[in-house]
Amino acid sequence: MGINDLTKKYDLVAGIRKIRKDILSEFKNLIAELNNVKPENVAIGFGSREILNKAAIMNGIDGGELISPTLTFEAINQFASKTMKTNVVRVPMTKEIGIDLKTTGQMVNSKTNMVYLCNPNNPTGVIMNPKELEVFCKETSKKSIVFVDEAYHEYVMDKQYRSMVSLVNEGYDVLISRTASKVHGLAGLRVGYAISNNDI
Repeated sequence: MGINDLTKKYDLVAGIRKIRKDILSEFKNLIAELNNVKPENVAIGFGSREILNKAAIMNGIDGGELISPTLTFEAINQFASKTMKTNVVRVPMTKEIGIDLKTTGQMVNSKTNMVYLCNPNNPTGVIMNPKELEVFCKETSKKSIVFVDEAYHEYVMDKQYRSMVSLVNEGYDVLISRTASKVHGLAGLRVGYAISNNDI
């Protein structure tokens, strides 16, 4: 391979990297605009699973505990317990198979680094009362990060449902995750994102 071939090869690589960077920047700006947050509040992941895994790493890197419902999406719990060796504290569901926010709040202690909530919950499909969830997020985020997984946000038809993304602008330690893969039918193309304040 001659010097000209090498130059062409690396110019191409540099060009591809620039295109990827530009696309990423444009996508972050779009997500920020749609959710009324700043682009620096948005992080893009290889599907929401990458966001979940990174949250588990962030939670467990200093040995902190993770609190999670007993019946919910298990990706973050499995990664936290198996990979990070994190103590995952499970909270029983209510009689209506809902997430018990009151009991969850009572279980938060000095060892708790993160509370994971899925809204609407997977696999039950049950949504949480928005006023109760907002109060929970505001109070609990003073002690630990509250991770609200909103992967099925776009599918909710219940008028009572409300996203917690507005709490990011209010400065609370709340982390919201979403996925574009499901709602837009991006088969084979994993696109997820997180919305949080800059400290997280």
